[in-house]
Amino acid sequence: MHAPAAATATGALLLCVACGSAPPQASRAWRSNASQLLTQLRGDVASVQAVGASRRAFTSTGDLYVLLVAYSDLSGCFAMAADTAAPEHVIRVLSQPCPHLERAAALFTEAEAASSPRLLARAVREAGLAEPAFVRAGAALRAR
Repeated sequence: MHAPAAATATGALLLCVACGSAPPQASRAWRSNASQLLTQLRGDVASVQAVGASRRAFTSTGDLYVLLVAYSDLSGCFAMAADTAAPEHVIRVLSQPCPHLERAAALFTEAEAASSPRLLARAVREAGLAEPAFVRAGAALRAR
């Protein structure tokens, strides 16, 4: 075999090997992304619960900032689950808390516009309803 032919054959073989499998890091990346997402969303829920639902939450710049950041994350739950690059069946599990979280974010928006501690309390309660889904999603990730 001539040198150019050998180089071409070797290059073709390497190309075929590279095309046939995903890099090991890519197959592990979604697991890390999914785990980080659950940690982040649980932290956001803990933050809104820690601030609570008093009128002070609307007048304290620090509390309001915490709520704005947390509820901004919660409002994007479905999109962030999809962005993990996990397989579709895993995204379905990761998305289970999302209806509660996105409803909580919508309630927060209403509460903030009206400076309503009552609506804010509903938002906090709604966010807390996601906890069982977080537990299920975490268990599902550990099982995979």
